[in-house]
Amino acid sequence: MSDDPAPGRPRPRLLVLRALGLGDLLCAVPALRALAAAFPDRRRLLAAPAQLASLIALIGPDPARRPAAGERAIDELVPLPPWVGGRRPPTAAAARLPHGALAVNLHGSGPESHRLLLATKPERLLAFAHPDVPECADGPPWDLPPDAPDAHDAPDAPDAPGKPAAGGAPATASARGVPPGEPEPRHAAAGGAPPREPARGPAAAAGAAPVEHERERWCRLLRAHGIDADPAALELPVRPAHALAGLDATVVHPGAASEARRWPAERWVEVIRAERARGRVVVLTGSASEQPLAERIAAAAGLPPTAVLAGHVDLTGLAALVAAAGRLVCGDTGVAHLATATRTPSVVLFGPVSPERWGPPADRPWHRALWQRTEGAGDPHADRPDPALLAIEPAAVAAALADLPLRPAAAFPSVRPPANQPRVTARPRAAAPPPPVPPPTATGLRPGAAGR
Repeated sequence: MSDDPAPGRPRPRLLVLRALGLGDLLCAVPALRALAAAFPDRRRLLAAPAQLASLIALIGPDPARRPAAGERAIDELVPLPPWVGGRRPPTAAAARLPHGALAVNLHGSGPESHRLLLATKPERLLAFAHPDVPECADGPPWDLPPDAPDAHDAPDAPDAPGKPAAGGAPATASARGVPPGEPEPRHAAAGGAPPREPARGPAAAAGAAPVEHERERWCRLLRAHGIDADPAALELPVRPAHALAGLDATVVHPGAASEARRWPAERWVEVIRAERARGRVVVLTGSASEQPLAERIAAAAGLPPTAVLAGHVDLTGLAALVAAAGRLVCGDTGVAHLATATRTPSVVLFGPVSPERWGPPADRPWHRALWQRTEGAGDPHADRPDPALLAIEPAAVAAALADLPLRPAAAFPSVRPPANQPRVTARPRAAAPPPPVPPPTATGLRPGAAGR
């Protein structure tokens, strides 16, 4: 779809809304690449949180078509706050966005995100249909119809009905229904109510909509508008420039945004002890707010303070760290998607949210999604660990880590972030740089390992 501007006129613009978190961005990478291929002559702007800029710079075109050096999917980042956990996009935010562009809603089901983009008076809006927004009536439905081909049958899908699910429990057909509302279904729906996750176990309703992975949902939106999109085009060329490179280290990321997705600290201690018994280097990661949790776990597991990297690396450093690791183990949180994007072997623990919706591609054996199906639907925003998460025992996690295949060859060479990163409009005040990470000791990382 070419949009060559007349000589002397500015390039027409494409505005994409995805003002969510890390994992949400990485699940949208295939759709962003598809838009770059479909609109090569437009200036492509992404409205997203400013803290994701370093990863957005790495989203080049689909490497399968061998793009030119420095080519990228996004030309400019328009900073918006992350509207997650029930926060809905206000229409007033349209003042921060360019007007008159071709707009694409990769944010949610509507109606709030639809209205926000419509307030920019777009040339056209590509979005899912919503009964309260007649301007989007030409879009596809948010849910697949009950008689659609089951997502389990796709090569990219998780366990088929009747096949043992990751974690050992039998898989059954899942019912999924998300009330129309904002934001997208990983977070709370409109009005503050939590989204309805797939019914688990025999309670799954017959004739319900097939389960659809987040990557596939947004590619389906684009295909409905005549844009070819491949949900498998999800990897990023992150350079593994970290002291962990070559150490075959295990990265443990124990935190998550909500208690419902946080595995108990004492269980992480057992897993770390098992990894150390195998002679593996172990480090812990997390945000600054998760640093005390990581320190408690490290102390209980006998790790030195220098093995705690939580609070000491920014997003760029975290991506490089995951890319350099031998393996990652974590809950259902954004860092799990970094492992998928960098082909780092991983074990991911799921609780209230099904890996069929948010897990790594099931056709990649170096990723393991552990999930024990239970009766009833899970609440991803509950104030206590989900029963399905608690059903996963430390021995099962340790066994999955021991049995993980080695990292496969990269789909394309890793590169340094391009010098010509996307321009950021209205850049917020820069945060203070993180403190330097002290050199780990022999029981953490070997001295002298930095820079390998």
